[in-house]
Amino acid sequence: MPFGDSNTRGTLSEPAGGYRLPLQSLLDSIGCRYDFVGSQTLHSAGMKDPEHEGIGGWQLLHLLNGHDEPSRNIRSYGAHYLMEHYHPDVILLMAGVNDIFAGISG
Repeated sequence: MPFGDSNTRGTLSEPAGGYRLPLQSLLDSIGCRYDFVGSQTLHSAGMKDPEHEGIGGWQLLHLLNGHDEPSRNIRSYGAHYLMEHYHPDVILLMAGVNDIFAGISG
């Protein structure tokens, strides 16, 4: 499960999926079987496996506990729900930058 902030989700100004597209290409090139999981598919154009749990601007507590952002029509269910619902074998966590920008200590 790719899990985290915009570094996981990717943006419109970079290749689809942020780090997920190069990771998908690498896994394909070495013949690795994988299945990305998550409730999000934003910024995944051209990816054969678009699922992730990357939400731009969110801090670690948003990701851990879940958070609604109605103005962007986005909901995160929180880490506990996601682990029980998707049963990921591996979690790729890329988060914390928004906490640093907000002055929140690790």
